Amino acid sequence: MLKSKFLRNLLLVSLGIAIIPAVFNILYIYPSFSSLLMQNTEDDALQVSTHLITSLQLDQSTFQKETFGSNFSKEVGILKEHFHLMKVKVFSKKGEVLFSTGSEKVGEMNENSYFHDIVAKGHFYTKVVLKDTKSLENQKVALDVVETYVPIMRNNQFIGAFELYYDITEKKDKIDQLLWISWTVLFTISLLLAIGFGWSVWQLDIHINLRKFVEDKLRKRNNQMQEELNLGREFQQKILPELQHFPYLIISKKYLPYGEVSGDTYDISKTREGTMNFFLGDATGHGVSAAFMTMMVQIGLDNIKYNLPTDEVMRQINTSLTSHETEKFITGIFFRITSEGFLTTSNGAHPPLIILPADLTGPVVLKESGSLIGAFAEELVPFVEETYQLQPNDRIFVYTDGLPEWTNKQGNEFGLERLMDFLKSNRTLDMDVILDNLLEHVLDLSEGNECGDDLTMFMFQYIGSGHSSRQTVS
Repeated sequence: MLKSKFLRNLLLVSLGIAIIPAVFNILYIYPSFSSLLMQNTEDDALQVSTHLITSLQLDQSTFQKETFGSNFSKEVGILKEHFHLMKVKVFSKKGEVLFSTGSEKVGEMNENSYFHDIVAKGHFYTKVVLKDTKSLENQKVALDVVETYVPIMRNNQFIGAFELYYDITEKKDKIDQLLWISWTVLFTISLLLAIGFGWSVWQLDIHINLRKFVEDKLRKRNNQMQEELNLGREFQQKILPELQHFPYLIISKKYLPYGEVSGDTYDISKTREGTMNFFLGDATGHGVSAAFMTMMVQIGLDNIKYNLPTDEVMRQINTSLTSHETEKFITGIFFRITSEGFLTTSNGAHPPLIILPADLTGPVVLKESGSLIGAFAEELVPFVEETYQLQPNDRIFVYTDGLPEWTNKQGNEFGLERLMDFLKSNRTLDMDVILDNLLEHVLDLSEGNECGDDLTMFMFQYIGSGHSSRQTVS
């Protein structure tokens, strides 16, 4: 009788112990995973929205209802299909709907405070709206969406905004299924462990040893992961090319990965005629996935014939990346300089190339930009080739967006305007000094705030044919 009662009580205690982790999973782990999913989806939506503005190339002088005709609607339709957008709106700076995929909304006014107090001041505003709940517009949605407002700025002035509904239903359903499976597995394992613990409660030393064993395994796994990251960094750095000798160029660089591995990549090569070919790319995000993308870019660059026009080179890089269907993309810029100083270049949604003429005029900014690289097999915005005749001692500055998007503690970016002012004020200094001073200048303005992204800067000086040159690596 006593034995039966003891076993019954022991079983009840074991069941109770098993239920506790399951309840903890429901109350804490599940919401945390869901919240993480939503946050990642919000980040994706913000990236897509940012590049949407670049792709559509809206112009302030024509920012009115008549601007958004059938061609605009067609481009929006393509973007909706690729990025799972449910709805797209364009607002004027006063909040009037100038365009909507639901045409009946055109002409309505957005009087909400978030639009005028947040979006109109140049800030993104995003909200996750779950199925059967109300959106920012007080309308019930039938799917899980991320509702994002993206300000459209011209010359630091707010001229309007996008509103995007990003469908996350399928992604959320998959995560829900995965979490349900993990909950079931966790409950089963917890139950078995609890029963085993109940039967062996007096053997505490076994559990202590088990805990030490698990900790040792975790420590070894952590060390292994760190070693793998270190190997990844070493491999990535090895595939980046050394700066080659060009008798008509001086080259300086800064290459600062955010973590162990970088989402920035570059390639420099020399043709038999002595022409320099250069590519600078920036994969979305940073870390392991971004680094993997840069390695794919390097592989693709090895198979490209550099005697093609620069816009055709960009198309071949785009084709190489889209053929792998990674659902990732990069920005990039490719240019070549001949010994006679003839510059040709093409841009794929990358920060513009800046030329600092030796006669102290300018600077000259080459702003023509094509599509993101690796996002679409067909170019939404065609790649174009620009040309420029360099004169002796003209300089070229190229960089990744980690520089202008570096923010201070208040969230204010360094920005292109401050960059241009710095370059104009320091253009006559030695190039190594310029890059060092620029990095120090941004650090001062950021008030010690981390960059938060990979950062790469290159500066080239054309010294004319028949001269010796040097390359500086920082």
